[in-house]
Amino acid sequence: MFEEATLSAEPGSSHRLRLEGSGVTELPQPDLRVQLYECAPGLEFVTQALMCQPLLTDCPAGHYLDGEDAASRSCIQCPVAYYKPFRDNATSCTLCPEYSNQFEMGATSVRSCRCRVGFYATLTVERGV
Repeated sequence: MFEEATLSAEPGSSHRLRLEGSGVTELPQPDLRVQLYECAPGLEFVTQALMCQPLLTDCPAGHYLDGEDAASRSCIQCPVAYYKPFRDNATSCTLCPEYSNQFEMGATSVRSCRCRVGFYATLTVERGV
């Protein structure tokens, strides 16, 4: 088994690789050629797809960012009982206040959370200075 190798080079350049190390000298050298590509601004290279794809960095209100890398990254609707009011890079939504329910996916406001029977709420909106 071979160890992983990292290659640093300029985009658009072409390189030939040679295997070295113990146990490799007796093996025939494979013809490994590497062509490096650069994605345009706003795109990132997805290894699994072998192509440049849009760089997903934020999600609209009512959705959160899910996934570790470009290949798995997507915007997911907030689940029932959660909301997210802004477009941002949050990886979760906000839970409705205690003693309230909300029955829609993709909610965008705390106002979509409704008090359970027998409870009431006062809504205070704080504004930044």
